[in-house]
Amino acid sequence: AVSMAKHYISPDLAISASTPNSLRTPGLPIVIIPFIYFFDSVFGFIILQIVISSLIPVISRRLALAVNLPVVFADLIGFFMAVDVLGISLSMPIITETFFTFFLLLAIFYQVKLLRIISPRGIFFTEKRPYGPVILSGLLFGLATLVRPSSIYLPGLIALAWLIYGYKAKIKSFLKYALVFSLAAYLILIPWFYRNYKVFKVAGYSSIGEQVLYSTLVPSVLALKNHQNYDQARKEFFLAQGFDESLVINLDKAAWFKSRAVKVIRDNPVYFLESAAISLYTFFTHDGALNLLSQLNLDGGYLNYPHGLSFFKQSPQGLVVSLTGLASSPLVLVLLFRFFWILTAICFIISLGYQAVRKKLNIYSCFFLFLVLYFALTTITNGLGGNARFRYPVNALILIFIIQGLQAWLTERKNKASLALECS
Repeated sequence: AVSMAKHYISPDLAISASTPNSLRTPGLPIVIIPFIYFFDSVFGFIILQIVISSLIPVISRRLALAVNLPVVFADLIGFFMAVDVLGISLSMPIITETFFTFFLLLAIFYQVKLLRIISPRGIFFTEKRPYGPVILSGLLFGLATLVRPSSIYLPGLIALAWLIYGYKAKIKSFLKYALVFSLAAYLILIPWFYRNYKVFKVAGYSSIGEQVLYSTLVPSVLALKNHQNYDQARKEFFLAQGFDESLVINLDKAAWFKSRAVKVIRDNPVYFLESAAISLYTFFTHDGALNLLSQLNLDGGYLNYPHGLSFFKQSPQGLVVSLTGLASSPLVLVLLFRFFWILTAICFIISLGYQAVRKKLNIYSCFFLFLVLYFALTTITNGLGGNARFRYPVNALILIFIIQGLQAWLTERKNKASLALECS
């Protein structure tokens, strides 16, 4: 399926497509192949992807309602997800984010349904057997991982959380639910594990982790150490190691490359931490608006402006000139969405601080916080190559978490006002 899809989309990829690799997973190619086979075109797939993309705001709204947010806030979250420039730009090219986000949000929605049928005392209501949502959530996590391997550890971590909760609450049935959930999530992946074992003699799922660790994170660390730009540092690193920049790391060699990458990182802890800090900042603040402008050929002049934090390090006069130039071009969209996500990141931190200090974190906000941090921390391996695409699957969760904090604060103020009124 991967070979057919690559060959159809770009004949230049025919040679590489005929050589098995363990980087990518087969989820998206399997969806594409029927359109090529029956219609000799990927146009139908693009239409399907746009339809799937249009469902993501609907699921986001339902998810907000499922965690008891007011309708007005749920509507705002759904509206933003519908007009988000990154979501729009990702719906048109053949790329994994749209289908991955669709399956992931559905899986999270059914996880929330499970949380909703747990009584305050930690006991499952007997009249609401949760096997349906357990299996469906597991299958959806499996489908998401089949499309993109970054969620490979999520089902295991969630099942572990269930086991710990069940042990502390002395509920033996949680062992059954965790087992059923894990089987539903991982059984769908077993054929790909088997394929990799037969081809590479390693029972692994994907070598994309080792690939980005060696070819992205290490050059990022070296770029910061040597005060170079990322592309130059990457080129020099590969040249020194005797590899071409198109290096593909498969599972049979992944352990060696991982050990080499870990050694470089261990030898440069300060620059690794600097790279990690930049990655986290990029994760929460990158907007992705330039993607859409590039697709519309409206990104002319972008290279004339400083990028990232360098934009704000200009002199006051230079900053005014840059802002004026951006305001009179389509690139103002980049500026507006960048400010929006910077503000959103600040609000996320405030919401986390308030809910933690005031002990307002509930089971839903803890779950969403865990998911956001999972994707934020795994993005660190992408070093200076991170962008808004890595945050897109949890955009709705970030917004919901912020509003959960706002709702808790408003409720506290209302209760204080009511108490003061009663006392008076």
